[in-house]
Amino acid sequence: MPGPKAIEILGWTRTPRAVILWSSMTLAPAPRRDLYALLALLVLVKGWMIAAISDVFLYGEELEKGTAAKAMLDGLAIDHHQLAYHYYEGGGFVISHLKALAFLVVGENLLAHKLLGLFTCALVMSYGWRLLAHHCGRREALTFGLLFIFGPRAAQKLSLLSLGIHFEAMFFGVLMLDQCLRLMKSHLGEDPTRALLRLGVVSGLGIYFSYQMAVFVGGVGLALLIMRPGIVFSRGGSFGLLGLVLGALPMIWMGVLVGGELFDVHGRSLVTDKSRLDLLGTFLNSVYAERGGFGLLTRIVYPLAGIAALAFALLRGGLVPRFLAAIALLWVVAWIGSGFILPEHDYAFDWMRMMPLWVVVLLVGSIMAARMGRGGTVVVGSLCVLGLWNTVGILGEARPWSPFQNLGLLQRVKGYHYLGYVPKILPHLAGERAEQLRRLAEFDEPHPELLHTDLAAMGLTDLDQDFGADLQLVREIGGEQHMGWVRGLGRRLVRATKGDVARALAAADGMGQELGDGLAEAAGRVGSDWKVSPESLSAEVAAHMASPRASAYLLGTGARFVRSFVVGPGTFSYYLNLDAAREWIAQQPPATREHLTRGLDEEWARWLLD
Repeated sequence: MPGPKAIEILGWTRTPRAVILWSSMTLAPAPRRDLYALLALLVLVKGWMIAAISDVFLYGEELEKGTAAKAMLDGLAIDHHQLAYHYYEGGGFVISHLKALAFLVVGENLLAHKLLGLFTCALVMSYGWRLLAHHCGRREALTFGLLFIFGPRAAQKLSLLSLGIHFEAMFFGVLMLDQCLRLMKSHLGEDPTRALLRLGVVSGLGIYFSYQMAVFVGGVGLALLIMRPGIVFSRGGSFGLLGLVLGALPMIWMGVLVGGELFDVHGRSLVTDKSRLDLLGTFLNSVYAERGGFGLLTRIVYPLAGIAALAFALLRGGLVPRFLAAIALLWVVAWIGSGFILPEHDYAFDWMRMMPLWVVVLLVGSIMAARMGRGGTVVVGSLCVLGLWNTVGILGEARPWSPFQNLGLLQRVKGYHYLGYVPKILPHLAGERAEQLRRLAEFDEPHPELLHTDLAAMGLTDLDQDFGADLQLVREIGGEQHMGWVRGLGRRLVRATKGDVARALAAADGMGQELGDGLAEAAGRVGSDWKVSPESLSAEVAAHMASPRASAYLLGTGARFVRSFVVGPGTFSYYLNLDAAREWIAQQPPATREHLTRGLDEEWARWLLD
């Protein structure tokens, strides 16, 4: 008769006696004070990142989902399901509801997003700790918590985003893994009905949150079929399927309302005809394009540590690490076989889809490191030091020494962004474009010109009509407030002049005083491109400072500095930093500074709640 240690090593055996022995083994309970200490550390580290206004804001559609939340609170005359940013993102729609609640508590500001992001981050870590504390032990759970907090640079940033998709979905992913392990280790005489029902509900909700969770559902189902076929084909198995349907009811409801659009992921298929080797080659070349320095070191150390942990788990691990490693490998196979390998990984956000893999590999690595004794302690300590260095680097790029001033700023800046939300919701609405825009103009916006400018900027981009028709449309919709709409026509005007900003300004000069100034400001708001760097803006100012309507154009250019979330490739230092903007203005020709400053200040005032 093999002892408990032998059973732990064998792990995958299907003999009932081994399962009973495994379930009877006792583990030293991990005290909850460990979790409380980890949560305190997480709040300290992540809270400081937020208070420093680090690079943990606005990636993806964070503010756009906040705009959906505002639409719910403002009671727009739009069917509720149509407010979703993407129909296929159930988690994104759920997070919009949570953002609406956060807006009610702390205001419709940026701080609400980050508090919600901090909450979901703590939730994922807590349930990862709980899984290891229950199935492995205190050492493994503590290791997971520390490596979760002091993880890779991208993971530290992405864990604070409030998007409701891949990272947040791991709350359900971890619950699935935990429930599956409990079932695999349960006594044969126990009734699995309730456990299978819970697993089914969690699985259905997980798939609704993110389609990536389907990989976890498949892995969990396969593991139970191999390890415990008796409970799969028992009465409890049917309750598991019932739970799956119940959990997926929100997705089924959305599917009934929108049909095939539920599975339209940016118009792409879940599979691809492109060579997987070519995609992987491009991906790896992008990841390791940096030929030296600390960044390259981290991109070598973390993958090697993860691969070693998976290999160690499969070769020498017991039931828990082998099961988790198998889930990780199944995810990798699904990722390679899908059409969603991002070929370029230049920014932290590009790693968002790989967050489920990171969490599972972290679970495996925490188990195996804890079982390595002193060697594992050295590895964990080294990775924590590396992660702490990443944390310091993230804070060093921000403003870590004025946290209270920064928090006050986050409380004042609006937590919604019409510009990104409008093009996503317009296809959801029926009727002519004028009717659609009128419905969206019902937002309760304290600065209507901000709303109207964004509606015009994004609401006309796909229309096949000339610029004269654009002007007629905004006059019809805007009425007495149509000049606010005119300021959003910059891209349409520049497109009408084949991208020639100088020609656009000349055209504006021939359209009367008020309209001409409005169109020149509109051209300044877009210039040559939405994304700008200080250098490109300086070149534009120099090129057009003597153009017709230059003063109005410069107003728009100053406003664009506020509207540009990313200034330069991969940098974040100018967002919410008026001092940096004014330093740039001070370097411009004297004749331009007054107009640039006015444009900056007026646009900034529109972004504030008070």
